[in-house]
Amino acid sequence: MIGGRDIVLPGATEADEAKLIIDILRPRWPNLVVQDANSDVPYSHEELEGHPVQLREFFVYRDQTAFASWVKDGATDDNSDSLLHMIIEPDAITFVVREGESETGQLANYIVSVLSEQRAARESLQSFEVFGQPGVEEEEEEGDSLCDPAGANSDLIVTGDLQDHA
Repeated sequence: MIGGRDIVLPGATEADEAKLIIDILRPRWPNLVVQDANSDVPYSHEELEGHPVQLREFFVYRDQTAFASWVKDGATDDNSDSLLHMIIEPDAITFVVREGESETGQLANYIVSVLSEQRAARESLQSFEVFGQPGVEEEEEEGDSLCDPAGANSDLIVTGDLQDHA
């Protein structure tokens, strides 16, 4: 445990959220290093890109230098803001960061906002799928066409001078 502050995103978690967290971090930490909490060896870039990553507790270091510093010295004043510690449980994700206003705290809060938006979008889509039942075609009754509100077989007759009504 790195100490510091816990930032918690409550709610049911998805199997792909570890990968999403890494993908969200990569533009900000392009040389990041990912390590499973149960392993001394970090994942290679190929392992992260080529296969689904199923992590429940893991560390993301800013880069190889930060990883080496943590391995050699543990948490220090110089490196404590170069690591995010994530714990993904069935009902929440916990981000352990240096401080709430630190770089890692700001990153964790950003990740929470992105994941919250994605979860809301996913729930909205699932609601649509349940109520809209995509793939099920309903029979249209005569007069129900959106393209022809008067009905597919109706005749529209216009009389009078349209210029008088302009």
